Amino acid sequence: MSYFANPQPLKGIRTAILAFYNQHHAEINLGYKNYKFEVTENGFLRYKLEEPNHVVDYYSLRLAEIENIEYLGDEHAGWLVIHAKGDVVIFQTYHDPKGDVDEMKSAIKIPVQELSVDDLNNLNSNLTLLQQ
Repeated sequence: MSYFANPQPLKGIRTAILAFYNQHHAEINLGYKNYKFEVTENGFLRYKLEEPNHVVDYYSLRLAEIENIEYLGDEHAGWLVIHAKGDVVIFQTYHDPKGDVDEMKSAIKIPVQELSVDDLNNLNSNLTLLQQ
């Protein structure tokens, strides 16, 4: 059975979450070369960053494993922290001269900018709806 029992309304929620990210992401301000945020149809949140030296950081988390979200910062810039229910976030690095990493973490930190309280509340509501 698919993670999403009724894909039509959920597609709109996924679209809203991606629109939030596209409006508020701040990776370019931190010097990242490429970045990608996605919410998959089968219930995963995936986040990928590529540094200028081509080191790639990759995170993956089942939506059902999200415990809460937290914002660290002010209305201009900060970090969106997506906390998981334990060490269930897959974290991998590629092309790292110090050696690639493959481990589990308990959170994903995403740099964001220009957020309002309403933006955060809407994101939290949409993530909660996807978990149901």
